[in-house]
Amino acid sequence: MRRRALLGAIGTAGFSGCLDGGTSERETRSSDSTTDESGSDDGSQTDGDAESDDDPRTGERTYDECNAPYVTHDQLPDEIAAEVDVAFDDGEYVTDGELLYEQAIGDGTPLWKDRPYDHRVETDGETRRLSFEAQTEYASPRTLELWNDTDESVTATVTITDEDDEAVVDTTFAVEGDERERVDAASRFGTYDVEIELEDGRRETDTWELFAPKSEGVDGLTVGITADEISIEPLIWAYDFEPCPMQWERT
Repeated sequence: MRRRALLGAIGTAGFSGCLDGGTSERETRSSDSTTDESGSDDGSQTDGDAESDDDPRTGERTYDECNAPYVTHDQLPDEIAAEVDVAFDDGEYVTDGELLYEQAIGDGTPLWKDRPYDHRVETDGETRRLSFEAQTEYASPRTLELWNDTDESVTATVTITDEDDEAVVDTTFAVEGDERERVDAASRFGTYDVEIELEDGRRETDTWELFAPKSEGVDGLTVGITADEISIEPLIWAYDFEPCPMQWERT
């Protein structure tokens, strides 16, 4: 039996950009904005409309740094999107002047195109080089938690295989009545086959999608054992955050 458990919204006050979900790592705060699947937000400015200040010394546009779970390409102001386009087309964007992407986007904020990308800035004197690398996994393994909701000890064999049919988890362990045990499962994005088999012969299988985090992310997998059934529930957390265009507009 498969269910989907949605954890509480996670705020981004003090967001560090790590791909580990969990309320213990971030403060929760309320937000009046709502985010759709494309990353655009009600009432926010996108596609080159974000406001910025002018540097009185140079007359150039300046941006306060945005820290968020992600920023999409269509949320970027035109001059920053131009830097990104060159970096993707040529492998890097090189400038001897101000690098606006570095100024506007925090180190822990991935760029979402078809998938999330981390940016890298290399400095050599006055020259700055901007490049991007696709994220392929969470920073740490997502965990499988097995909960024995009975009065008796149970022994379970847990097998998780990846898209190449390679076992990433293949272990057997006992869990006492009304107790929980955790094992590291997987960190790489992809779809996994999960099989739970008990010593009494009961067996349950399911697929588990470990998708790249955006507005939502994967926290782990919970397996519940009762006298009547085995349930498998992916744990999903959702962000509550202020998108980059709103942060730029506010400042």
